[in-house]
Amino acid sequence: MNYKLLLNLIKNLVIQPKTEAVRLTSETKGFWQVVKEIVIPFTIAIVLAQFVGNVAFGHYYFSQLPDFFAKLTLPLILTLLVSAFLYTLLMNEILQYYLLPHKMSRTFYLICHAFIPVLTMEFFSGLVPQLRPLLVLFGAYSYYVLWLLLKSEYSAIDNKKLNRAAAIIIISMNLLHWTIVACTRILL
Repeated sequence: MNYKLLLNLIKNLVIQPKTEAVRLTSETKGFWQVVKEIVIPFTIAIVLAQFVGNVAFGHYYFSQLPDFFAKLTLPLILTLLVSAFLYTLLMNEILQYYLLPHKMSRTFYLICHAFIPVLTMEFFSGLVPQLRPLLVLFGAYSYYVLWLLLKSEYSAIDNKKLNRAAAIIIISMNLLHWTIVACTRILL
């Protein structure tokens, strides 16, 4: 895990998303490389940030580590992992419906890179719980990054068709996200 490259990626996605989207779509990384470079570091960082924020601010009032993991960390990790998996399936199906070329590993790659801004904010809101309301703003920005990645990935496709597919993908993912969050809170 190269944290310097990850920090550079975060900075570029926030400061110059169009240029970074073009660069990212030219890369060819496999599923396990994306898991190693993005999923695992962000999961570890978010869990540690949640713990530090809990200790520093006493916001969640968990007295023991098992309670912290059972009531806060486990739902968060499940939401992140289930979301990534379901978003990949959903996006793949929509791309297939619009007859756009797709592969499951490439779709997962686009999803993981698109949601780096919201994962970064999840890290900071774990450290400082008062920043949690900003997650909605960074979530919207992540959908914008996803739209840029789709436009860059499918630049040869008719713009009208691509915009329609991207809009359906983003609306469907947003609905799916709130369903996952609600189910996670009900089950755990």
